[in-house]
Amino acid sequence: MAARILSYAYSEGPDAGPTARYQSNQTICVIEQATSGVETYARPTSPKLFTDLRTGWAATLNAHAPAGQYTILYNALTARVVVQSTNGTHFRPKMVGSAAQYLGFTQDLSGAAGWATSWTGASAPLAVCELVGCTVQPPEDGAKVETTRYRHGRMWPVGWGNTLLYKVTLWIRQQDAQHLSAGWCVTGRIRLYQDTANITQYAATNLGGYVDGFVVSAANLRAYGAAEDFLSLDMTLAVAR
Repeated sequence: MAARILSYAYSEGPDAGPTARYQSNQTICVIEQATSGVETYARPTSPKLFTDLRTGWAATLNAHAPAGQYTILYNALTARVVVQSTNGTHFRPKMVGSAAQYLGFTQDLSGAAGWATSWTGASAPLAVCELVGCTVQPPEDGAKVETTRYRHGRMWPVGWGNTLLYKVTLWIRQQDAQHLSAGWCVTGRIRLYQDTANITQYAATNLGGYVDGFVVSAANLRAYGAAEDFLSLDMTLAVAR
């Protein structure tokens, strides 16, 4: 049984033009040795789950790269992302914006790094958070209207929603705490797998399924163990009905 968080991400800015590559957040690029003057970019323009991002990046590169065919994999045992050519093309990856941290390619990827048919990130990708475990409470009704709540003597604006609220507790190793501070796995939209072997959504008949929703709160970070080797964090996820 393996618990895991997968993040959602995308890129901002124009799709084309001289500034496209500079305004991207999660954009990757490949430069092939035989055509080293050509840079092929792949950038998602709408939020996608980490697994779908990898598939989308590879599809774009395969459609537009001069010669290479590529696959982008995540190895859960080593917690590393691998970008590789499936047809023996020598290339060098290039990370744009925060993609280096997102995918774990924090090593030198300049021309001095040379060429290869496969590249492995030097660090664990911040797009994924491997958990020691997690607990998920049965959902609560989030369809509430606030009309009498005050702050500094003023009534807050009326708000409403049609969501289910899931209260969850995450357990993580201290060595992986960077995944909490980086933000991708504890803000915005995420997918929380209680068990990666169960790839269907949480339901009354599938209590061990994943929860895919937006983080509306994250609090109560606590340390455990004599050496504080483990951390726990409480979160609330909102899932649209």
